[in-house]
Amino acid sequence: MTNNRTVIRRADLEKIFEEAPSYKKRKYGRKRDTEYYTMREIMGKYNVSRKGAMNRINKFRIPKIYDGRNTFFPKKAVEENFAELISDVVFSDFYTIQQIMEKFGMSHAAVLSYVQRHNISRKTILRKVYYSREEIDKLKDPLKDEEYYTYPQIRQIFSLTKDQIAYFTRAYHLTTAKRGKFTLINKEEFDAIMRNRSKDGHVVKNASTEDATIDALLKRKEEERQARIPEGYVSIEQIADKYAMTVKHVQNITRAMNIKEKKSIGGYNYFPSEVIEKAFAKYEAKPWVKLWISAKDMEELYMMTPEARRSFAYRHKIPTKQVKGKVFYSKEDIDKVKSDDFESRDKYYSVEQIMEKYSVTRTTVYNTVKYYKVGKVHKAQFSYFNKGDIDRIFKEKRGKS
Repeated sequence: MTNNRTVIRRADLEKIFEEAPSYKKRKYGRKRDTEYYTMREIMGKYNVSRKGAMNRINKFRIPKIYDGRNTFFPKKAVEENFAELISDVVFSDFYTIQQIMEKFGMSHAAVLSYVQRHNISRKTILRKVYYSREEIDKLKDPLKDEEYYTYPQIRQIFSLTKDQIAYFTRAYHLTTAKRGKFTLINKEEFDAIMRNRSKDGHVVKNASTEDATIDALLKRKEEERQARIPEGYVSIEQIADKYAMTVKHVQNITRAMNIKEKKSIGGYNYFPSEVIEKAFAKYEAKPWVKLWISAKDMEELYMMTPEARRSFAYRHKIPTKQVKGKVFYSKEDIDKVKSDDFESRDKYYSVEQIMEKYSVTRTTVYNTVKYYKVGKVHKAQFSYFNKGDIDRIFKEKRGKS
């Protein structure tokens, strides 16, 4: 090396080129037969996107073979794990999300929630998701079974309201079934009820009618229902009969109680007898009460508004009972509160008596008894004041004037 330069001897350089080995072509890692796929070949054959292919390759841990800038995948491993993607797809058997939205009037978010909640079968092709038409149609139109009616079918055929359908179903213990959120009702039994339905909407139990099997049907259904009641449990109807309530009222009470020990059999709820007896004890009729009056009679007899009636009964703890949803009150207890008859009554004035005797206003009476601290007794919500004190006070006041 001289003057910061590197010098190579010419003879050595010429020797390198004269004795150079022959050129050898580089061998690549990929075999030249058909044992490997490229990514493009996988995407074309299995109709998937690059991302979808890579997700499946990573999921099944398919080996990757690198050759320069290229990546290859073993053909056998790819075919084993991608085979299900080339199964014949009949698109008429599937819905797209857009089709579900249009047909059933659902939002995009509602569709995604619905298919996830019901675990609908699906296929993903080129990043597009398809959902089983059969499964969705079965859930959306639950009844293609000839044995049952849906509520909408009954409403259309018999022109009944939902409340009427529910009434007939429960009153005659008709067989029901659940399909998701839908309640289905046995066709044969409902038709029998409707054939014996009179003009006023009630079922006519008449053995001489064309369909005389209605009595036998109802009897059989009642026997089946009684047989289903577990030992130590009671039905809603039994509770309603015992405590003189409507079925709906009992349902509301038991639903609010959230009784965890209840049993559901054939669409009907049954409750432990001990739990019901404790919970409904306050609804039992009081045996010592001899005379009950209705809310309307109480308002008319004592000249009360509905608000005053409710306040009076609550404030004075008047015994009440309910019969088929109507409230009744103990007349004896009401009269007892209303009456001003008590021991030594003749030694006391009521406010009205003071006002009348001394020609003063109610305000003057209250101010006077408060200022002079007049002796008094309470009877219900009324106050009575000592006669001797009142007479002395007003006599002194009148004398001064």
